[in-house]
Amino acid sequence: MAKKKRPREHIIADLSVNHVERYVFLCGYSVERVQYDYGFDLILFTYHHHG
Repeated sequence: MAKKKRPREHIIADLSVNHVERYVFLCGYSVERVQYDYGFDLILFTYHHHG
């Protein structure tokens, strides 16, 4: 049985989301990935000094 091959566009999309997530986490914010919605990849949550 042949293994399914992921399209190049899907690989690039996952790498770009991962790249953005890294900077968001380094800034102390949080991210939620949106799995099955075309047009949105991440939801970014920011916080102020009181949480």
